[in-house]
Amino acid sequence: MGSGFAIRRLLAPLLLVGIFMMAMVSGQEVSAGGSVPARPGSAPAPAPEPANATASPSTEAPGTSQATATNGDTEGADEDEDVLEFVEDELNMTMGDFNMTMDDFNMTNMTAPTEAPTIPTLPPTSEDGCYTTLDAVYYVISDDDKLFQQKRFVMCPDSVFDVGFLVPGIGIDKGQAPIVPRSNTELLCGEDGKSTNNCIIRGGDFGLIVVPVFFRQDLAVNNVVIKGFTFVGQVQYAAFVASSGDIRFEDCVFRDSANFGTFVMNFDSTLDLSRRLDEDTFKNPWDHVLDYVERYRSGRLPRRLAAEVEDVDLAPQDGVSEYQEERNLQADVFRSLIKDCRFENLQQVERKLGVEFGIFTVKGPDHDIVMEDCTFANNQFGNQELTPIGYAILIQGAKIKLDGLCFVDNDFRGNGVVLLEQTPDPWLGGTDVMDGVYVTEDDDDLDCPFGAWFETDADRRNATFYCVNPTADECGGEHIDIGPRPPLFAPPTESASAGLWSHFALFLGLSCAALLL
Repeated sequence: MGSGFAIRRLLAPLLLVGIFMMAMVSGQEVSAGGSVPARPGSAPAPAPEPANATASPSTEAPGTSQATATNGDTEGADEDEDVLEFVEDELNMTMGDFNMTMDDFNMTNMTAPTEAPTIPTLPPTSEDGCYTTLDAVYYVISDDDKLFQQKRFVMCPDSVFDVGFLVPGIGIDKGQAPIVPRSNTELLCGEDGKSTNNCIIRGGDFGLIVVPVFFRQDLAVNNVVIKGFTFVGQVQYAAFVASSGDIRFEDCVFRDSANFGTFVMNFDSTLDLSRRLDEDTFKNPWDHVLDYVERYRSGRLPRRLAAEVEDVDLAPQDGVSEYQEERNLQADVFRSLIKDCRFENLQQVERKLGVEFGIFTVKGPDHDIVMEDCTFANNQFGNQELTPIGYAILIQGAKIKLDGLCFVDNDFRGNGVVLLEQTPDPWLGGTDVMDGVYVTEDDDDLDCPFGAWFETDADRRNATFYCVNPTADECGGEHIDIGPRPPLFAPPTESASAGLWSHFALFLGLSCAALLL
């Protein structure tokens, strides 16, 4: 055996592995000249392949080639026996230990998954197939892989969804997440999305919030529909929307709340959303809202890392109005249709920044808004103890169309029910600005019976404006002409004679007080 055996001794482990692999693949043959007896219960080994009957006859002398092959096989067999003896001695194994087939090899734990893993979710639906919690909606909607997929959430009718409040260091406590829609999302109260199905979003800081920093990927929130929800008792804003894109609110009810401003749209295309906020600084409502979002994300809800958004064309949502489709190509503009919504029994509360919102407020030029067939009833914004001003709608710099609105039995103070600051000219724009708007008579606390239009920023600073008349004589009535442009309204000034009389009265009062002393 000499040096040949020494080499085979070094290669014995490799030979062992080779024998094992051959046994795995064939389950039968381990060499060209023999086979391993089958294990009990296994299939019998197939018979050796017969020699080719058509092979050409050998030209060599009979017995010569056969003898050579036989001698070679004998010598090789002796050496193989030596190697196998070494393997058995060193590793205490026999060839019987490798007598197995693929059927005998358990691959259960190595089976590849047949489908991709899904994100963890709360139990999302009832037996009727509708969503029972807003948390479940949030968990599904936060999956970035579904950003460009159409998503439809039907909330269970006759349900109250209690929204929690922000607790620093914890997140949302004692309640559910607010509605946080993303692109290509439709949220319905019941299958038909009707307010009569009675889905109530109750309490919380916000009932609905759309702010890009919730999901860093969302450069815009497009093709969103919110239908049939009732918002009650939010302490900051029932709905705060501050993103480019387009959202439609239909048949929603905002009622029975006292807050800073019920429905606020405040998109600013110049705002740097990437800056880190100082938690103790609240320079404007945006800082306050962004701080809320950062605290919210760092608490109970999972933090999402920044990621680039692929340039993907969004398929328009079924039923999106032509108004929205035409404007989807505009960049850095927020478009919204608010249709068949009701604002009822709402009150205004003071905040550190002062009162600066109406029931419905749009701030900034980067908006294109249509409000259609909505009703404002039994609201009180502004009171003598809190503030001398209060209004239903405040529009600052945005493009707006008011179509078929009704204002019934409200109590407002100041310039008018609706304040339009640097918006399109109501007289030049005609029905593209106001169409069929009705208002019941208020008391004497309003300078204008319906609207006050501030043409320039200087007009706003100087409190000079034009009074705008309603354009319908009944709720849901036909459009009537707005009439001619009135003279510029200016706050009354004290006359010289009135000033003299006031000084005289003050002098007389002081004199009487001196005599009594």
